[in-house]
Amino acid sequence: MMKTLPAHLLAFSAMLLPAPAQDIRAGLVSYWPLDEVSVDGLTTPDKAPLHTDLTLLNMSAANVVTGMRGNGMSFDGASQLMFADTSTGANPGLPLQNNVRKTICLWIKADGSAQQDKRFFAEASMATNTPMFNMGTDSAASGRTGKIDIYVRSDANAATVNHAKSVGTPLDNTWHHLALTDDNGVVRYYIDGVLDAAVLTYTRPVMTLSTL
Repeated sequence: MMKTLPAHLLAFSAMLLPAPAQDIRAGLVSYWPLDEVSVDGLTTPDKAPLHTDLTLLNMSAANVVTGMRGNGMSFDGASQLMFADTSTGANPGLPLQNNVRKTICLWIKADGSAQQDKRFFAEASMATNTPMFNMGTDSAASGRTGKIDIYVRSDANAATVNHAKSVGTPLDNTWHHLALTDDNGVVRYYIDGVLDAAVLTYTRPVMTLSTL
């Protein structure tokens, strides 16, 4: 016996859906756009999940200016700074120097030749002035350039990195993107995405840090 099955007309449609946008903050220890000040005028927010906001010192909403992308912060190079207490353990990625491998990225517009040893990223201790990690302008007393200057000092007051400098000169009073990578004591600089010729190698010291 043969049965005849009714005919069925099937229609298929396919659509390629765009991949969901990735959250660029994922995996970040902190992300400070430096493009706004809190309503009370005391802090600028960390947009990474753990929200280690920076406290303003001698700064206000008046320091928010046009940046490379959107707004940024302007500093007087003398008494104005931002800081965070990193001793609480609320953000396990801080202090940053506790991590064997790390990357620091920022946009900056600064005149290194006109400003001696001005730090634009630093970690230190609130209990003593001995340990520190500094990224700043050229520390030379004269003949300064637009190079990045790195200084690292241990709890024992030993300068394990004594003002090592980049080859490139991004601190030339125009906007540049800087990235510093540290792979267990091997430091490389990237200036506008291009690897700098300088390679810094150092032995990681003991550093008891509690603020940035």
